[in-house]
Formats: sequence, C-alpha cells, structure tokens
Amino acid sequence: MKQFLKITVAASLAVLVAACGATNKDKNSEVAELKAKVEKLKKEKNGLDAEIRQLEDKLDKMDPASAAAKAKLVTLQTIGTDSFNHFIDLQGKIDAENVAYVAPRGQGGVVKAIYVNSGSRVSKGQLILKLDDALARQGVVAAQQQIGGIKAQLAQAESIYERQQNLWKQNIGTEVQVLNAKTNVESLQSQLKAAEANVRLAQEQVGLSNVYAEISGVIDAMNVKVGEFFSPQSAAMPSAGIRIVNTGNLKVQINVPENY
Repeated sequence: MKQFLKITVAASLAVLVAACGATNKDKNSEVAELKAKVEKLKKEKNGLDAEIRQLEDKLDKMDPASAAAKAKLVTLQTIGTDSFNHFIDLQGKIDAENVAYVAPRGQGGVVKAIYVNSGSRVSKGQLILKLDDALARQGVVAAQQQIGGIKAQLAQAESIYERQQNLWKQNIGTEVQVLNAKTNVESLQSQLKAAEANVRLAQEQVGLSNVYAEISGVIDAMNVKVGEFFSPQSAAMPSAGIRIVNTGNLKVQINVPENY
C-alpha cells in the first residue's frame, strides 16, 4: 500500500511540472508576439505621421488661412544668459572742473583798459586788463630821484673819507675825523640800499596794476567795465567779476530720483 502511494505522488508531481513548463512557454511566446506587434504599429504610426506632416505642409502652402489657424499661441525657449539694458531720460547741466575768477594781486584800482571780451579764449599768464597806475609810477620816479641824491652824497662822502685817510697817514688831522668820514660813508651806503629797495617796491606796485589770467580757458563772464573800481572783494562776486572756464575738462551733473 505504501509503495502504491509513493508511485501516485511521484506521478502527480511529474504531471504538475510538465504543466508549469508548458504554461511558461506559452507566456513567453505571447510576450514576444506582443512586442513584435507593438514595434510594427510604431513603424506604421511613424510612417503615417510623416505622411500627415507632408500633407499638412502642402496644404499650408496652398491655403494660408489653414496655416494661420494652426499658429502656435505659446512657444518654448531655452533659458540662457544675456545682457539686459534699461535706459532712463534725465536732465542735467554741464559744468567745468576748473573755473577761475580773475582778481588783482594788490588792493585793486580803477580799470584803465580791458584786453579781452566775453567768449575770448585766453592762455595762462595772458594780460586781461590794466588798472590805473599813475600813482604807482609817481612813486617809482620819486624813489629813483631819491637814489640819485643819495648817490651824489655817497660819492662826496667817499671822497672826503679818502682824503681823511691820506691826511691821517701823513699824521695830519685826527683819528676821529677819519672815523666820522667812514661812518658817514657807511650810513649813505645803507640809505642807498634802502632807496634801491624802495624803487623795486614801487616797480612792483606798478606791476600789480596788470591783471593776468591764472588758467587757460574761455572768458565765461565779463562783468567789469573801464572806469569801474576793481578789487579782490568785487572780483569774488559772480555779478561783478571775470570768470574763466577751462573747457578742456568738463563734467555733467544730474540729480537722480530715489526711485532709480
């Protein structure tokens, strides 16, 4: 009995294994068939899509209304980097970096002559105007006359000193006379040096009547006239002075609103 049961179980297992093998074989065959069918349909679809596109292109060329109806309302674009320029309009003013106001070097005086006009181009050191220098010239003449008198006195004193020395060498006269003559010569020499310094000072005063340009540029404002008194104080006033602008170095000044 036991031997019969073993044979029966063994036979059942063999039948079951054979059935499973047949099932797996059928499933693999079905999958292969489906894949082949899918590939065939894809090829057919690609061919139909290509044929449809050709027909649509031909239709668009023959019927523009059809092409307009199919126009894309949304397009795609790849994101990238590029320059973005944004401009705003603002008003400003042009100003010069180097501006100079002409002023006399001394106390000033009455304008005697003007050698430039508004808009004239001038160079550094060019004579702009001349002040009345009559008094200064009189001072030069007086100082020069003083020098002439001192020189005559000095020549006489040197002659006396020389004679006193010669007499003293011959034991004639006194030593005090020699010393006095020497002191007189030295005093007149000092007076001559002072008088020469006064002449130079008077000549400088005459030179102060000449007013020169401190920079090169263009006369932007000329508010001085012949016969008017021109001084450093009046030169500092924009409404009463002379302004030179160097147009070779300009800048633009603009007020930018905070929202920009």
